[in-house]
Amino acid sequence: MTILTGIQPELDRHQLSELNVDLLSAVLRGADMLVSGDDRLANINHLLAEIGAVTQVSRVWVFQVLAISDTDILQDYVFEWANEKKYAQIRLPHFNHFRSSLAHPEYRELIESRQRGEYQAVITDQLPSSWLKRYLTQQRILSMLTIPVIVDNKWWGTLGFDDCEREQQWSESDVTLLRATGHLIASTVLKNELFSKQRQIDIIKDNTHCSTWQVDVQRGICWCSSEIIGDSSISSIRDSRTYTSRHWLRRIHPRYRRAFFSRVRHFLSPAGNELKMDLQVQRDNGEYTWVEITTNNDPKNKPQGVVAGVMWDISQRKAEEQALMRQATTDPLTQLYNRRQFASDLARFGDKARYRHQPLSLLIIDIDHFKRINDNYGHIVGDQVLEAFASLLEAHLPLHSNIYRIGGEEFACLLPNTDQQTAQHYGSQLCEAIYDHHSILDYSPAIRVSVSIGCAEFDAAMLDAKYLYQHADDALYNAKLSGRNRVVIYA
Repeated sequence: MTILTGIQPELDRHQLSELNVDLLSAVLRGADMLVSGDDRLANINHLLAEIGAVTQVSRVWVFQVLAISDTDILQDYVFEWANEKKYAQIRLPHFNHFRSSLAHPEYRELIESRQRGEYQAVITDQLPSSWLKRYLTQQRILSMLTIPVIVDNKWWGTLGFDDCEREQQWSESDVTLLRATGHLIASTVLKNELFSKQRQIDIIKDNTHCSTWQVDVQRGICWCSSEIIGDSSISSIRDSRTYTSRHWLRRIHPRYRRAFFSRVRHFLSPAGNELKMDLQVQRDNGEYTWVEITTNNDPKNKPQGVVAGVMWDISQRKAEEQALMRQATTDPLTQLYNRRQFASDLARFGDKARYRHQPLSLLIIDIDHFKRINDNYGHIVGDQVLEAFASLLEAHLPLHSNIYRIGGEEFACLLPNTDQQTAQHYGSQLCEAIYDHHSILDYSPAIRVSVSIGCAEFDAAMLDAKYLYQHADDALYNAKLSGRNRVVIYA
């Protein structure tokens, strides 16, 4: 007899011995400690002690496989129970992260057998002269049983039973119950790894503010953790939320609902390889916040009808983007839109007016004799006049108008869905309101201003909306030539 190996013997209740019953009780007590104890890994030692006391072997140990290659294997001695102090080996230097060569064919076969999930029962004296016999003899091991610990379908390590005093013969029932011990260890290791990963995820979430999410299209269920959508002012407890597709749809801002589910369906199709988008979702307090959703599914191995990923809180990024956008499109003095935004909106509104066959009018507004204000009162007062004038424009022009500062004292007002006659009426009202102000500033002596306004309407025959600006500017020029403080329409 050399090495007895196998997978999982049958547990025959008719052949249960007194040892088997005691062993079963020890396994159950160990399982209870692993489930109920706080430090699960430390409780593995208690499990080994329970099993060791019943089997009366010299020591029970667990090796963890750290790395394995074609030439060697790296292991660590991680758990041990010893019947006597002289049998303890866990703290010996040569068992701390020790590397073993696979050059011996016998040892390689042993490792390959463990990788297949097979147990190995050995009585040293019955082995033929070999490397393994010499190795066990050097350690004064008379018999040994090793059982692989399989975690997540991979060989994680080995549970071993060394007897230095007896040639232990293990029955099939013994092996079956001891393999259950290996399964308990595997379950504990896996749970500990999951807890460790969860702690890592929690640390990442604490520093990045993200949630995990999943959509099951076939079942019509959406799942999301609460880090982002939960109301932290009410509770800081993290939980998981499960929604029907309809309820999750209500969480998404109406502007992005169709796009979200459209992209989910596309990703789940054979052509889909990425899902990433920005959208707004509703928090528990009713407010919308910006998030970026990404998927961590492998496009080549997508679960049927299921897509999952991470939801990142990008509200700060969006706020910064919007601030930069405001800086790029806003006049810093008057806080009106600037000339860059005017050029963009002019083209956009022009295309919209042409497509929908709707009128579009433009007012170009210029403060009369503004240079005199700067010359007489200084540029600081001149800036104050511009700020006050901007406020008057917003107060006296229609709510649907879009107002811009496009030059020093020159302003523009785009009026969508407004014809030229109506725009002229608005311009006339503005002229009267500005001139009726005894002083545009609370300043003595009084600073009274008037404005000249050019008015034009978009013509669908225009090849470019910039011609609308040229027409309104020509009308403004005529308003100044004809005496100022008036509105002139382009003819």
